[in-house]
Amino acid sequence: MLTIKSTTPMKNLILILIYSVSLLACKEKPQQKDINIPTNIPKIDTISYEMKSISKEFGDCEGETVKCITAETQYVFLNGNQPIAHQVINTNIEKAIKGNAPTIEASLDSFMAEAKAFFEEFPDVPTGYGMELEQSVLLNTPTLLTIEEFVYAFTGGAHGNYGTGFYNFNATTGETIELKDNWVEGYETNKKKKA
Repeated sequence: MLTIKSTTPMKNLILILIYSVSLLACKEKPQQKDINIPTNIPKIDTISYEMKSISKEFGDCEGETVKCITAETQYVFLNGNQPIAHQVINTNIEKAIKGNAPTIEASLDSFMAEAKAFFEEFPDVPTGYGMELEQSVLLNTPTLLTIEEFVYAFTGGAHGNYGTGFYNFNATTGETIELKDNWVEGYETNKKKKA
């Protein structure tokens, strides 16, 4: 038996707390339970794709001068088991990159020609000229594909311009999924009423 002799109630309280904590620490630890992790989880087949790249440069890009023109793109190209849906997605990706040009490569050629014309008109401008577009797959499931696109362009001035965009596709149909497709019909009027 533990006998506590103290002259103040605060000391008694502290001693009781220490004694209680030491009793709790002496309890037996509960036995660990066996956890059964299932091994027969089916593997989800994702969409097969590859990254394609096109790169162009002109001028002194290895030397110390800044008279260098670069145009680079790295983009997603689907080559999976849904040929029609994947063809639709590939076409949408290509259209987004090439703009009004007939091909992605022609779009880069157009950018290079614009830069060359700029340097011919302003030969003393000490700057580079470049464009970079890079895509990456953020989500890849049998029904949904999400692609991130980062674009950077430097066409003179104090700094370049950049932005990030996203594409969401229904992987079984190839249709583009817009943000508004994820809202309940009439959300805009309800939102306006609350504002």
